[in-house]
Amino acid sequence: MKYYVGIDIGKYIHQAILCDEEAKPIAQSLRFHATYEGYQLFVTYLKKIVDQKDFGNVHVGMEATGSYWLALYGNLKKLGLRVIVLNPLQVKAYRNEGIRGAKNDRIDAQLIVKVLRFGDYKISDIPKEDILALRQLTRLRSDLVSMTKTCFTIYLEHAQKHYWNRQYYRKILQ
Repeated sequence: MKYYVGIDIGKYIHQAILCDEEAKPIAQSLRFHATYEGYQLFVTYLKKIVDQKDFGNVHVGMEATGSYWLALYGNLKKLGLRVIVLNPLQVKAYRNEGIRGAKNDRIDAQLIVKVLRFGDYKISDIPKEDILALRQLTRLRSDLVSMTKTCFTIYLEHAQKHYWNRQYYRKILQ
């Protein structure tokens, strides 16, 4: 039996839903934190329904949202699951096919399952692990440079204000 899992990736919280071959939910959707503990919760959720020896029949789809999907992607691949990273535009095209085009995390997760089930997607190119690591280091460096500039600017503003206050009080005391 084939299983489909749609995961809506978020910065702090992910939403997952497990469905059968006909894209009907087998279990309630699961909201889990984007942490290692959240990942463990997701694996437990999966193991309650799918035997670990059947993990090869589990197709997991997720959107490539920022860099938030990277850690989950790597861990799920190690479990032996078939992980497919989708371009968010592909999922959005499916959302727009209905009349309302409603959007929330649970609906997005089910939409990802539909995209997987129909196979109407282009597989995203996932760079090798060392390239991904370099990208993350580059992002981290950029963030650190930005934070350093902000801290330095705040320090200069504070030092300048303190200097002018000292000058003002010296004049008054003289």
